[in-house]
Amino acid sequence: MSEPLASVAGRLGAELGVPLRGRGIRYEGGFYGQSGKGEPLPEAISAQSLIELIVSLPGGWTELGCHPGLRMGEESSYGAEREREVEALCDPGVRERIQSEAIELRSFAQRG
Repeated sequence: MSEPLASVAGRLGAELGVPLRGRGIRYEGGFYGQSGKGEPLPEAISAQSLIELIVSLPGGWTELGCHPGLRMGEESSYGAEREREVEALCDPGVRERIQSEAIELRSFAQRG
């Protein structure tokens, strides 16, 4: 985000056709199940909290930061939260709200 790296990253992103966070793409990190100290925040990664976050988003492109995963075991200190993210992301109520809000789920490859 700061120079001189910002200019280099911008040129590389344009050359590769890869959009960069902070340049026309908003980042939303509120769907995260731990505090800044690594303490669990399971309520932050529930289906209801995801729906509330979705309806609060402004128009335009938004990258939703999350790291869903299954059966992480001891591989990650965030393993239990990853499974809750999967549950929330797959919840039928979340899909229904995405559709009712006319939100398009897209890949960065589709930006343009």
